[in-house]
Amino acid sequence: KIPVSFSQFQDLRTSCTEPADQTTGIDAQNSGLSVLSSHFEDLRIGIRANMLDENNGSFIASGNDFSGCYRGVQTLSSSSFSIVTNNFTVRRPKECPALNVEIIGVKLEGNTCGFTFMGNQFSSDVNGLIDGILIGTDCSDLKDGMNNTIFDNTYNELWVGNRATGYNGYDNDGLLYICNQNNNILNADFDIPFGSVRKIQAGNNALGNLAPTGNSFTDLFFTKRFNNLGGFTVDYYYLANDPLQDPTQEGGSEGINPFDISFQNNNCGISEPCLP
Repeated sequence: KIPVSFSQFQDLRTSCTEPADQTTGIDAQNSGLSVLSSHFEDLRIGIRANMLDENNGSFIASGNDFSGCYRGVQTLSSSSFSIVTNNFTVRRPKECPALNVEIIGVKLEGNTCGFTFMGNQFSSDVNGLIDGILIGTDCSDLKDGMNNTIFDNTYNELWVGNRATGYNGYDNDGLLYICNQNNNILNADFDIPFGSVRKIQAGNNALGNLAPTGNSFTDLFFTKRFNNLGGFTVDYYYLANDPLQDPTQEGGSEGINPFDISFQNNNCGISEPCLP
């Protein structure tokens, strides 16, 4: 892997009329890299990874700060990568006008077979939603790869915490959300406007039994908790008697069969999950 550490990538130009005007910090194609403790600001894309996998080294992004990027990290048909313990301030670049465009912390797209995605923080800044449509993590057409799990991340004051579109698995494997925390999300904590995610949304305990997902939801009456409009019903497992983990409370959910479990998911906040 090509190492990149303690570096800064920033577009310092004072003129911007649209997202395409901004530049990209790192554009990795067919070459693995490791990006640690670096800063990305006011860019079109902070890190773009195109068709990286274990054969060419894939990539690691850890301990970085992304601020004001239309896409903090964007992957295309990449696998076996790690995006861990980064901080994403989801806002428009300072010199760009407020537009009705999507601004996304991490965009994962195309056929993807496993990754580590955990311990990341996503939040807006003082401008809030005037910046655009703010989305923490956006997954599109990842297919049904194993170990495609969004695990133990925090989403604060965005329009959508996690969005999934297209085919992201269903019956056997696919996209799974475990131990994520949502706070003051305005539209939906988990949003699937079309397409699918893994049918069984649940963790697994040490004995191999199903455990609650451990996701916590926004405590606002107008925010959908698990908004599954894709036509593929999800079996969603949650901790009984915990209103913040119950998908039927407050704003409620769509397209799920809710199942409560009396014991908590002990993987939350500790380690990567055991998958059901």
